[in-house]
Amino acid sequence: MVISIFGIVVGLAAIEHGVGEVSQGSARPASLLIQSWPDTAAFTVLAGEPALTVLPTFLLSGILTVIVGLALSVWSVLFVQRWGVAWC
Repeated sequence: MVISIFGIVVGLAAIEHGVGEVSQGSARPASLLIQSWPDTAAFTVLAGEPALTVLPTFLLSGILTVIVGLALSVWSVLFVQRWGVAWC
């Protein structure tokens, strides 16, 4: 149960990061370290929520991050508590 809850929380956090990256459009990141929510007052405490990417655009990085976060959340809900299915 604890693994499922943590998996859901991490998946939702990944989706939130991805939405911030998608909102920056198809701009090219200046370096590997990026801010998923730059210039957003709510995230100034977190310095724009730093992230790491090796992909060429914010849009691509954000879309893939949302997909992975959604997949992690679904996996955490549906497959973690089933024996033998977790790694299939």
